[in-house]
Amino acid sequence: MNLKYYILAFYVLFITISANSQTPEESFEKANNFYISGNYEQAIEIYRAIIDDGYQSAELFYNLGNSYFRMDKIPSAILYYERAARLAPSDSDIEFNLKIANLRIIDKFETVPKLFIVEWYHSVMGFLYSGVWGWVSVILLWASFLFLTLFIISGTTYSKKLLFLFVVLGFIGTVLTSILAYHAYYDETSREHAIIFATSIYVKSAPDDSSVDLLILHEGTKVEITDKLEGWSEILLENGNKGWVPASVLEVI
Repeated sequence: MNLKYYILAFYVLFITISANSQTPEESFEKANNFYISGNYEQAIEIYRAIIDDGYQSAELFYNLGNSYFRMDKIPSAILYYERAARLAPSDSDIEFNLKIANLRIIDKFETVPKLFIVEWYHSVMGFLYSGVWGWVSVILLWASFLFLTLFIISGTTYSKKLLFLFVVLGFIGTVLTSILAYHAYYDETSREHAIIFATSIYVKSAPDDSSVDLLILHEGTKVEITDKLEGWSEILLENGNKGWVPASVLEVI
């Protein structure tokens, strides 16, 4: 084969690849169309391919969760609703669908009672993602310095009093939002949650098959992973109970 045929072959290959390749946005739109038409399996396949390529967004996880819910695959639906909620904690649609999906699971636990102030603080902290709290803190800090500069150059007593108040409030807001950003980041990175994917599993008193059975859990239940040891994970339930399960039955959020 001479040079011109090599060039022709390369050109045909390039055109073929270009015709078949799609941007993540185009793939996402294609998956959405499959979902709308009721072809949930095809939608799931494309959504997951986008995720496998390294793309993540609350909308992507949410739509994948909806597809799994339509297929009656509740554990997978809950998993992706939870992942969506981590990226968009104040999204009411995600919160609503997650509640609906959780009504479909067997295990229901009463949460450990908390002081009102603690409950309120966690509610405020969870309203925004840690990165957003961080940006709010930075903006307030810059605003404080701006007001401080205006305070220094201001000539009237009234404006100085008003600007001084803004400076104080700005610095207080900076400190408070920095604390919220830190605690939100700690929750997102240090506290590991997972969903049970086994139809049912005994929670053990120790990381050993021969240890005592404490209780039984079913698919779709959310747990917090507090420790890991040789293929086992120690889990904490919402009601405060602890135990060990095989790590293979968990899918980390």
